Amino acid sequence: MKQPVQRYLAGLIAFAATVTLITQGVTTTLIALAVCGAVVYGDRIVAAWSQRPRRPRSGPRPERMRARSLVVESGHQLVPDEPSLILTPAEF
Repeated sequence: MKQPVQRYLAGLIAFAATVTLITQGVTTTLIALAVCGAVVYGDRIVAAWSQRPRRPRSGPRPERMRARSLVVESGHQLVPDEPSLILTPAEF
């Protein structure tokens, strides 16, 4: 009895995916299929996730990289010295 119900459900999902693909587009169809897969196989996904072996971290964690400050601290100004290099809105 389980096999015909699964085939019926698979056919129904395929029909709904085809209609969604035609009317809504690829992105919506893929999201809908992912949700359907999570609903149908959710118990297996949770069981596999909870049974996977957990490895403890070995060694120290690497230091996080930090970005430099965006403020220029060298003392150079970003304004040109020569007035002819300064653009005004009228010159655009």
